[in-house]
Amino acid sequence: MKITVLGAGSFISGGDKAAAGFALKIGNEAIIVDLGFGCLKNLQRSGIDYSKVNNLFFTHFEHPDHINDLSAFLFARKGLADFGFSEKTQINLFGGPGLKAFVKKLFELYPLFENIPFKLKVSELEPFGTNNFNGFTLTTKPMSHRPSSLGLRFEASKKAVVFAGDTEPNENLVELAKEADLLVAECNYATTEGDGHLNARTVSEIASRASVKRLLLHHFAPEAEKADIQRMVAKGFGGEILLAEDLMQVEI
Repeated sequence: MKITVLGAGSFISGGDKAAAGFALKIGNEAIIVDLGFGCLKNLQRSGIDYSKVNNLFFTHFEHPDHINDLSAFLFARKGLADFGFSEKTQINLFGGPGLKAFVKKLFELYPLFENIPFKLKVSELEPFGTNNFNGFTLTTKPMSHRPSSLGLRFEASKKAVVFAGDTEPNENLVELAKEADLLVAECNYATTEGDGHLNARTVSEIASRASVKRLLLHHFAPEAEKADIQRMVAKGFGGEILLAEDLMQVEI
């Protein structure tokens, strides 16, 4: 597996970072995990052929910094299919409870999506569930952020990567990330507590308790961008700590 960071930032990061988003390559397929604003352009810059990306997963959809570019993605794929530049294959969207209603509202906002020349399937994942896909297994647990928030654990070829999404500290995340090869976790704050997010201390404690091998931090608000986050997290976690940057690639 290989991760390409499409967006390392938060909703108020500087101009050098798109909002949260990742491309996860499993075998020969690239899937999306979150697609915040700016991520579609970075997907194109990464060299990944987005006309062949057909599976998109969302840790939550209530905040646009994790899903804003879904509408841009669907619009672009509609255009490619309309002009014969891509196959009219099915696109699959996966997320927590309420995703179907969200997409219905999106179609009401953009009526042109009612005429998309491909099938769009929207699936709501169980808060506590395990699903077998072609080439990988996905385990989900609810996170402490918004009603739809899910942590996502992808397993393939005896490797495991976990996406925490936005969340406050919780036992579900510790369990989900247990002995993962990589935990992709937000570090919105340096020291601020709560407010639906992790900080340097809480993310290091979770990574340590879960015995993860490596930690990839992202979703930096200005407070975190100005701090020595790597040093702060290393106080409580002895594994490798990576600070995400847009278009960064990480082998798992």
